[in-house]
Amino acid sequence: MLLGDYNLSNNAPMALESDAIAFTLLPGPSSNRSSEINDFDLLKELQKNYKSSQSLIADVESPWKFHERTHFYTEKLEYPRHGDEPGFIFIFNQEKSDHRPEKRLGSTRDVNEIVLCMQRLGYNIERNSNILTDGGTDDVMDKLKKLSEMNFSRYNSLFIFFLTHGHEHDGLETKDGFIHVKDVMGPFRANGTLKDKPKIFVFQACKGVAFSTTGEQQAPESPLVCKTVFEDSYMTPDTLLVFSTAQCRNETFYLDPGLYKKCVGTFQSTAERKT
Repeated sequence: MLLGDYNLSNNAPMALESDAIAFTLLPGPSSNRSSEINDFDLLKELQKNYKSSQSLIADVESPWKFHERTHFYTEKLEYPRHGDEPGFIFIFNQEKSDHRPEKRLGSTRDVNEIVLCMQRLGYNIERNSNILTDGGTDDVMDKLKKLSEMNFSRYNSLFIFFLTHGHEHDGLETKDGFIHVKDVMGPFRANGTLKDKPKIFVFQACKGVAFSTTGEQQAPESPLVCKTVFEDSYMTPDTLLVFSTAQCRNETFYLDPGLYKKCVGTFQSTAERKT
């Protein structure tokens, strides 16, 4: 994948080249669920290598940030990219809840894998400004309001990840309460700077307690998404919704037991394979 001024390889070390500098960068390792979100080894290594050299990227405040090249297109149906940022990413990570004593195992690992995946695709993620962990309802809604009022002119897409416990009819748990899928999407509808740009919302959450098995545990037929989500007041053009499970189902599948949720793993492998 050729993105910005960098040649990104999915299964090999990252090669960064210019007329003056050429070196190889090995992506940093993933953390496990008992450790904190990674320290963004990838970007730190970039910063270290460029610290004593001139910036290869024009018109950005930091020499180690990825910069999207607006004139490069590989397909006729690609979205126009007028901004210098590939996209804006925000992650809501709900590990703890007042509704239940146990912690959501694997949620920190999911965040880490999302960050690494998106970094490899050329997206810039700041640890302190792009992730909210264990926010209450007021905290989450306030953050959504602030995000929806941003000027996205320099961003070419929007990604919102919401990792939490979920309930039927698209209920999402916060630290001290509940919201719904439409509450996450709705605030962004009125933002004109997101017009004609892809907006992707990824929900890693259960939608009930039934399991997708046979026999008595078989859940009754139910729509994948509540129809209210698709009302004009919430759904906008160029919007993609990604759910980990269907209505009434309990999403309990892991790639690594207790560590790595299937939904995030599938998203990561698909995104990197397609590029």
